[in-house]
Amino acid sequence: MRGSKPGERRGGRQRGTPNKKTILRNAAIAAAASNPNVSPLDFLLSIMRDPHMPFELRIKVANMAAPFVHPKPRNTCSNDPAGSMPDAINVTPMTIEQDPMYPQVMAWERAARKEREG
Repeated sequence: MRGSKPGERRGGRQRGTPNKKTILRNAAIAAAASNPNVSPLDFLLSIMRDPHMPFELRIKVANMAAPFVHPKPRNTCSNDPAGSMPDAINVTPMTIEQDPMYPQVMAWERAARKEREG
């Protein structure tokens, strides 16, 4: 007769044999335990840079390490009117006569007018 008897197991992985994910996890734990002076960030970066690691794992580790290396960009525009804008943008209004360049511009304009009429 074909097939297996009740309770009989044929083929497949033997009981207790670790799969790839378990082997990888155990290797990572062993590597971390071998040098207790390595920071978690350095450990993540070493996994990310290891060409023998699966690409998907390296991408996941890079995403985990990114916030520790590259801070998120801050929102520079805020709806808070209580001084959240930088001082360089808060400009006091001024008339054209108050501009320090006004007398010089007027002198250039008069000289140009004399040349045209001239």
